[in-house]
Amino acid sequence: MKHLILLNDPPYGTERSFNGLRMAHAWPGTAPWPRSPSS
Repeated sequence: MKHLILLNDPPYGTERSFNGLRMAHAWPGTAPWPRSPSS
C-alpha cells in the first residue's frame, strides 16, 4: 500500500513540517504511536 503525504507549510519558522515527516517515518513501523520515551 502506498501513501502520499503533502506538507503545505513554509520551510522555515515552524516545526509542523518536521513533525509531519517524523510521524510519516514512524507510521509503517511496529512501534505504537506515540512512541514511549524509553524506546
